[in-house]
Amino acid sequence: PEFQEAAKKVGFVITPKNSAATLEFVKEADKDLYPILDEAGLVKARKRS
Repeated sequence: PEFQEAAKKVGFVITPKNSAATLEFVKEADKDLYPILDEAGLVKARKRS
């Protein structure tokens, strides 16, 4: 709940898309967010080398 409220405040909203657009969105988000999460020590499973 706390995270969801913070996300709403900064305007993080996922809009429904078709499957191809959703796949591209997820790939881009992964590319951008993974290094941040890894550096913060938040990647626990499926850690990339």
